[in-house]
Amino acid sequence: MKTLALAVLLASFATISGCATIRDPAVYATEVQYVDMTVRREAPAVQHFLMTSCTCSDDYQWTAATEGGSTPACAAAGDWYRVYATRWAWHIEMIRYNGSMTSTDPGPIPEIVPTCETPELPPTSGGES
Repeated sequence: MKTLALAVLLASFATISGCATIRDPAVYATEVQYVDMTVRREAPAVQHFLMTSCTCSDDYQWTAATEGGSTPACAAAGDWYRVYATRWAWHIEMIRYNGSMTSTDPGPIPEIVPTCETPELPPTSGGES
């Protein structure tokens, strides 16, 4: 009886994990769109914070530029913005690829180049992703 129960359990697990779609594609697409929209809408606020409250040194370290400012917050915002500007398009395409929303592999992850620049942002998608 234990052998039969184990066989049924293993067969059920194999069916669930490898042969069946666990996630509804429409729900996954909506989640991807939401994540993309949220990150894109946050970027202008992070850019504004960096430009008004922080300064970047010659060794690309973001520190507080205002009295009472937070150097750890500036460093975290600088790192976030650098990753966003360099890799967000790649990340969202990899999320789509991993979720089988596209068959095009986005390729190797882009290198993050140390910089103090805060490049102009692409317009937000307004919910479109």
